[in-house]
Amino acid sequence: MLSRSLRPIRIIKALILLCAVLQANIGWGSETPKNLKCEVAIIGGGPGGLYSAYRLGPKLDKRVCVFERENHLGGRLYDEPLVPGGPVHGVGGLRVMEGQDLVFALANELGITLEPGPYVDDMISTRGVFAFDTETLRKEVYPLVSESEAALYNKLQFGPERANVASYPDYRSYVRSVVGEEQYFFLRDILRFRGDYTYPLDARGYLDWLDEETNVCCTGYFPVGGMSQFPLRMADRARQNGVRIFTSEPAISINGRGGHYFITTPTYRVKATRLIIAADPTGFKAVTGNIARRIQAQAQFQHLTGVKVATVTQWFPRSWWNNLVEGRDVHRAWTTEACLNAIEIPKDKYDADQLVVRTVYSDDRDCVDFWEITARENGIEAVEAEINRGLKYLFPKADIPKPLKTVVQIWPAGWYFLGAGSDFTNASIAAWAVRPLPGEAVSLVGDAYHPQRATWSDGAYKSAINALNASYGFDIKYTRSGMSSGPTIKASRLNSLPARH
Repeated sequence: MLSRSLRPIRIIKALILLCAVLQANIGWGSETPKNLKCEVAIIGGGPGGLYSAYRLGPKLDKRVCVFERENHLGGRLYDEPLVPGGPVHGVGGLRVMEGQDLVFALANELGITLEPGPYVDDMISTRGVFAFDTETLRKEVYPLVSESEAALYNKLQFGPERANVASYPDYRSYVRSVVGEEQYFFLRDILRFRGDYTYPLDARGYLDWLDEETNVCCTGYFPVGGMSQFPLRMADRARQNGVRIFTSEPAISINGRGGHYFITTPTYRVKATRLIIAADPTGFKAVTGNIARRIQAQAQFQHLTGVKVATVTQWFPRSWWNNLVEGRDVHRAWTTEACLNAIEIPKDKYDADQLVVRTVYSDDRDCVDFWEITARENGIEAVEAEINRGLKYLFPKADIPKPLKTVVQIWPAGWYFLGAGSDFTNASIAAWAVRPLPGEAVSLVGDAYHPQRATWSDGAYKSAINALNASYGFDIKYTRSGMSSGPTIKASRLNSLPARH
């Protein structure tokens, strides 16, 4: 039995806990949440959610509502300026790749100017050797590897063992079995993206994705105004058609009852007839409610594997990168020797005029954690010092000034693949996302739900189109560029392999 002095304290604690539960589940706070009715509620203001709102606006006007958890729109299409109001540079998605017809068409529709930024001489360093083509590295660093990069990838993509790819536990196992151990290390070390060979990824899903990825190389096109022009212009046009867009309103819970959906946010209690969930799976896992839990419990959802990504963007007082290597036009380099992993110096005029560089682009799990911890525990000056050391290793003759500004961005999931041993295919995930809960007017939209194009935006638009066509009476067509057989990868062009816009 509680003593008299302790009983009121326990009661007060119980009431505090009850209030916390109510706030988390129905949105109660210091003020009573406002009731809001929408025919279609869209959870997430990234490219997929805003594309959906942009298309639905002319049909449904103010009956469409968008709820975004951040205080800005665009998701991972997010740009930063050197100074407020100035030109911006991407800390997430940067470009549109040659062959992405859907995104080019959308840019034209939205009036976005795309500038080409072709990279001429890509430089790579591994095991202490620097080279401008993979054949030089193979001969000097990997003497036991007798076949070129192109020949090895042809075996992986088009060889007879691909018929049995579903029997392998993950992509790494498939590569080691098909081309051999030293060949595995060669392919891993020459690729800009460490996660492709270090995350436990489904072999079949990865190869299906790779078929399409090799068809969207090789020249990148950069939007004037940054990739955020896509979501911002779609949002503007959606608003012009009456769509209501709310920022800083994360979905706390999503419940279904009596043919309607009830979403709680910090400010609103929303009742909707149809629901488009355009939330990143990593963040969506925190949402409660019977609809959210039913989706989260499905095997398809659980097999979506996010790849953690770090970018560091730096503005400089002068262009120290001119003539980095005599006789070479180096604006992109990557290395296994430093946690920079990859560096990109813009060649398109809009970005080049800003004297801005993406000095870190990494999906190596250890390196991403390193940048996150260094920035948090030691501050930006420690980040800048480590980047300077890495740049000096790559370009020892460069006179690198102190940057004017440094932005560290950690994306909990920059892109998604299917996890190792998945029973699903990229195509079956895309089909499932259109109607993940039979009998419910709910769709999942985002690049994670279209893993055949697991990049910063292209897959998001395609998943939105799938949902709009299946459930909202649209007939939007897009080019599917996946191939059952394809061109030989050019070993002389390092940028012919995965681009990750």
